[in-house]
Amino acid sequence: MAKAHLVLLRTPSTPLHSDAYSALTPLVQSLTYLPVLSTQLLPSALSSILSDPSPPGSRYSGVIITSARAVRAWERAATGRGGGKGWQQLPFFVVGQPTAEALLGMEDCPTRRERVLGAESGTGDKLARYIRRHVASAEQEQEGEQEQKQKQKQKQKPLLYLVGDKNKETITEILLADEGGEKGEGEGEGEGGIRTERVQVYETEVVDSFGEDLQRALQGIACTASASEPTATEPPTTVYLALFSPSGCLPLLTHLRRLSLLPPSPSSLPPAPPPPSLSSPPPNLNLNLKSLNLKFLAIGPVTHGYLVNEQGIEEGRVVVADRPEAEGVGRALERELGLEREWGRVGGGASSERGQE
Repeated sequence: MAKAHLVLLRTPSTPLHSDAYSALTPLVQSLTYLPVLSTQLLPSALSSILSDPSPPGSRYSGVIITSARAVRAWERAATGRGGGKGWQQLPFFVVGQPTAEALLGMEDCPTRRERVLGAESGTGDKLARYIRRHVASAEQEQEGEQEQKQKQKQKQKPLLYLVGDKNKETITEILLADEGGEKGEGEGEGEGGIRTERVQVYETEVVDSFGEDLQRALQGIACTASASEPTATEPPTTVYLALFSPSGCLPLLTHLRRLSLLPPSPSSLPPAPPPPSLSSPPPNLNLNLKSLNLKFLAIGPVTHGYLVNEQGIEEGRVVVADRPEAEGVGRALERELGLEREWGRVGGGASSERGQE
């Protein structure tokens, strides 16, 4: 088997054996979980929405949830409120299967499985286009003047969109665009425009100990590498650093550059302030890290684009998963390590946290 190690920059599910990414262990020599971001839930605004006695269907046409973090925020906000009753008739649009499973796995799930839509989309861009197709298809099914008026009234209601502090505007912009691809006037009520009501339900920050944790993880891997110089028969040890969102990339890249394991940032980029955990010099751990061949495994095209286009990482050092979930990461590793025929598809269900694109 190829000498490869996998470092997942994410917080694992508990218990560990329930984490979908643990199924990747047979593909590599070692698998390490390395949390880079901590999450603080901000459920107060959502609590007010769930406490509103008016029927949810009179206020919203559906709900958009793009991460398991947002699911946890809903669960927190709904505590003592019967799980947020009255939402069963509305569609819940989710960006991937892990988010769908997290939603359906809630003790008081606010919806039914058949009302959870878009799980196969995989990215925010694709989810937004799925929502547009879904809305257009639902409109075509309506017949008669009365039904058309009712549908138009429903369309004027916004989608409740649960976001974090770093969500991009991709979904909102695509939904607001008219049929020609241009953004609608004002609140997006032009032809084809679908409004959203964004509610922030969580924020993330760099884990305080991330810098030291990263060094220790790489040191442990380096200790298993051959002490001799790499040769044709003894290639350098490859470490795949799996990244689940652009916000998790900067702390990693900043620290790797401080250790001279990556070239400096492109001169065209403004200097980025160091994350909190990297503000002091790294401890002297006598790292022998030059023997490591570092590669990056992006969870999807947005993270891939950030690494290559905004941070100047060489295209050849970045692998991208075809799906933003454990199975997609597994297939990317299989392709890299030439294990398609040996391993086939990696199993595993939803994870409690994923890098949403």
